[in-house]
Amino acid sequence: MPWWFWMLLTGALAAVSLAVVGFLLYSIVKKGLNVMGSVEQWATDYSEKMEQAQQVSYLTVEKTSKPAIFTPLNEAVSDYELGKKERKIDRATRRYQRRQTLGQPQRVDDIRINAQKGAL
Repeated sequence: MPWWFWMLLTGALAAVSLAVVGFLLYSIVKKGLNVMGSVEQWATDYSEKMEQAQQVSYLTVEKTSKPAIFTPLNEAVSDYELGKKERKIDRATRRYQRRQTLGQPQRVDDIRINAQKGAL
């Protein structure tokens, strides 16, 4: 084959390769701009909802707390254990009520905890 054919073939392959790379870059940029637009819309919606939520004053919870770094270890452990017991009782109560509503058999521990709490 003549030398000019190889030059023409190389040029054509290079042009096709550049066209493919250009198309891929264009599609990536287009998708990126679409994502940026949807993120902007989401952020706008989120900020509007947050402003509406902050305007509702009855939902604000005023809780005084101190930095945990200054809490003595024994006090922190006892607070955690107390909260752990409360969470366990709350879970058992919810589970008891849910199973009572669905007509399912109860766990013996749930019945005992609810009987002690006076929920039965």
